[in-house]
Amino acid sequence: MRSKGWVKDNAFNLNEILEYYKKIYQFQHCLAFMKIYGRLKLEKGKKACIMRFLFEKLPENNDFDPENEGYHAINEPSFLKRCLMTIPVILISMFIIGLMLKIRLGADYHLSMIDSFQDFVILLALVPIHEMLHVIVFPDKISSRDIFIGTYRGAIYATYLWDIKKERFLLGFNIADHCLTVIPVLFLMISNINYPLLSKIAIMNMVLSSLDVLSFYGILTKIPANAKIQNKDSRSYWRF
Repeated sequence: MRSKGWVKDNAFNLNEILEYYKKIYQFQHCLAFMKIYGRLKLEKGKKACIMRFLFEKLPENNDFDPENEGYHAINEPSFLKRCLMTIPVILISMFIIGLMLKIRLGADYHLSMIDSFQDFVILLALVPIHEMLHVIVFPDKISSRDIFIGTYRGAIYATYLWDIKKERFLLGFNIADHCLTVIPVLFLMISNINYPLLSKIAIMNMVLSSLDVLSFYGILTKIPANAKIQNKDSRSYWRF
């Protein structure tokens, strides 16, 4: 009888032990689910982030070490020299656009960019449109904290912290110039109708695109095809 009671008591204890481990197992599953949910929520939060804005500074990327990561620096002028080099680009571009439209539109066309306060407002509105056209080429579009729009030494820029394929990089330089200068000029040439506002937008954007034109030429000629490009401060680096 004693042995039966011992078995009965221990069977009861065994059931308690099994129940105890069952609860632990369920608790561990609950913790695992909470971790996965938290991770998914964090990832969703990251994607929900948007680009950042800076004033009179370039973004810092201390995690990017070009030399140790096998990147090659390209021989390019300083940021200040590039800004000075935009002056002849602007003058030549305005002369070519003005000459093309003058020949096509005749006496009805007069080259001008800003004649009134309204034109100045249009220029201010054109700046964010121009920069956003650059941004839509970057990975993740505007939903990334690694994209920056800012000002630096009087210039306005849009940049991405990580590497981009050369072809996509060049498209980023071209897209604003094509959408807001080349296409409007072609439309004016084909339509043979003088739209003063459209011609002013084309010229304004050409001024905004002058630094893009210089950068496009430098990247096109100094970096091989299929390379990946990454910026640090005002310098560009590449690797395969």
